[in-house]
Amino acid sequence: MAAPYGIIVDPNDFVTDGSFWQMPNDQKVILGLKTYINKFEAKYIYQILGQVQGDLMIADCNANNGVPIIPDNLAIFNAINLNDTNDRQALRQSEGLKNVLLGLIYYEFATSRQWRITLAGFTNTEVDTAEKLTYRSVAILAEEKWNEAVGWIHTIQWYCLIYSAMVSPPGNYTNFKGQVFTAVSADFL
Repeated sequence: MAAPYGIIVDPNDFVTDGSFWQMPNDQKVILGLKTYINKFEAKYIYQILGQVQGDLMIADCNANNGVPIIPDNLAIFNAINLNDTNDRQALRQSEGLKNVLLGLIYYEFATSRQWRITLAGFTNTEVDTAEKLTYRSVAILAEEKWNEAVGWIHTIQWYCLIYSAMVSPPGNYTNFKGQVFTAVSADFL
């Protein structure tokens, strides 16, 4: 497996046909995605896991072509599907850390690339051959991706804080200090 462009995420994750995160396979889009991966990937890893646990995850992924091998890191990198016995048997689900990062970066990219700053001020690019989505439509699509990722983050953080302490042997997430993520809404548009 080839190493990703970033720590875990690669622009090809967004432009592969059939990808849940699919964007146009265009050089400008790929260059833009590289910029957004550089800007947001490590930031979100640290916000999700905290500084020390984030450093451990990043070092593990950097040493192993974007896929961790340390069991505690691999457990939250992969999908999680577990019953939460403390919450009326609720099912906790996550598509894993990579998909979380794809959702968050997708949101940042899609919501901020709708306008260009020119000498005339903010402008909207016109398309001759296709119907352009409104900013609101794009924001709603991006919001769905963000909000799904936030649900997965909650499961990863639950796993680190609660579930891993209940199993034998317990997970080693003593350095976990993730931040709270909240859903977004395009209702203000």
